[in-house]
Amino acid sequence: KTKERGVSLISLVITIIVVIILAAIVISNLTNNTDAARKARFFHDMSTLDDGVHLAYTSKYAHNPDISREEAIPNKGALSDKEKNEIKKVPTLEKSIKLVTGVEDVTTRKLYWLDTDGIGAQVTNKKDRFIIDMENLVIYDYDGKYFFEERWHTIRFGLSESKKDEDDEDLEDGWIRLVLNYPEGSTNRQYRISNPGEVRSDPKLEWTDYTGPILVRQWQTKYVWIRYNLDGKDVIEAPEGTLLVYIKPDKEPPEKAESIKVTIDYDEKAEIKEYKVGNSGWQEYKGEFIVTKNVTIKARAYRTIVEKDENGNIVNVIQENGTDQYKITNIVDGKEIDETLEAPKLTRQEAENKEEKARVSIEYPEHAKRMIYLVNSGEERTYEEIISIKEWGEEITAYYYTEDGVTQTLEDVPPYFLLDMTLEDMKKVYTDWQIISFSSKEVVMRKTLEAKSNEQYIIGEKNGYKKYYC
Repeated sequence: KTKERGVSLISLVITIIVVIILAAIVISNLTNNTDAARKARFFHDMSTLDDGVHLAYTSKYAHNPDISREEAIPNKGALSDKEKNEIKKVPTLEKSIKLVTGVEDVTTRKLYWLDTDGIGAQVTNKKDRFIIDMENLVIYDYDGKYFFEERWHTIRFGLSESKKDEDDEDLEDGWIRLVLNYPEGSTNRQYRISNPGEVRSDPKLEWTDYTGPILVRQWQTKYVWIRYNLDGKDVIEAPEGTLLVYIKPDKEPPEKAESIKVTIDYDEKAEIKEYKVGNSGWQEYKGEFIVTKNVTIKARAYRTIVEKDENGNIVNVIQENGTDQYKITNIVDGKEIDETLEAPKLTRQEAENKEEKARVSIEYPEHAKRMIYLVNSGEERTYEEIISIKEWGEEITAYYYTEDGVTQTLEDVPPYFLLDMTLEDMKKVYTDWQIISFSSKEVVMRKTLEAKSNEQYIIGEKNGYKKYYC
């Protein structure tokens, strides 16, 4: 009797289904990984370009406050009328510009071709084309990058290529038309859409004039801020469920300053209001303060809401919070720093009373003429006695100025453009140098600099222990 073996139809079907499921999982993972890589490259390129544009603009503005954005930012010329009309052939690009600016006709904007090499930006693909709106300094990837089923032209959002026009009654893909409510009689109405974890640096580029309903994604509704003027007072309202925390410097880019006064708007209902400057610890906010260094300021607020039933029993506890981060970038002290000088030495000493957390003494080199220290990057203070630390988290920066206290001799091979210079030529080029001797073999020059050398010392807390470190 012969036995025949085979595979039943049911077994074959089950096997095929399993293979299909496994293949779908593998393809899905590969697609997600590819999309994640494309997204990372896009955000890197756009962030690099944005940093380069702002650096180019602020650096040139510092030397010439009358310079225009078109002159300060490296570009390859404005888009012609024909090129602007060509944008309409890229629907997602046109829609992106409309959503950012609120205009109906993109040809009315000051659009320029961005010179990526001119601003020193290293982008992934040199063939990519970027345009910049000179009115708000928003950068767009002309052709856009496609990932996670959306095409991205700006770092702010992506768009579905099958999305309906804004005038359509039914909005798809999670988009909604949002009407913002402002008090009657208010003026200068504006709005902004924040991003979780963002670090602000130029308020003028954050706010957009409100002219009517705005088109946003559903998840963005909880990040919409509004701003207006009422009875001569500037008012900022945070999104519902978020405590107001908003850092306000008195001088904003591109204006340069040696010091900046900072105030922080907190929600009146906040129970805890704290801030930190640079590497300092968190401290209670007691009012405006001054910074003299380019640093990042962070602020936060907390409030606990206890809900009770009619019998007084606690039924729910809600923790509300708010945060803000602002990077100061427009401070210029105009002093040259010599990091080769001997640094001052900071020493921690024990507190002498209950009001103190610790004490810090500073030992300066003998050639120091002006002995200076800062608390939390604030105003310069002359060091005269031991510093009393009243709060954990205070950052002490110590430095000094010299007046011809140190002489340094540097020997170097002269650059090629000096080889044929006469003594008179050198005097014209090096007007701030004293030429001691001049010959065909050697040129000796002297220059006196006011320099400073610094060291930082921080009192703080970590893992439950009081710490101090340099």
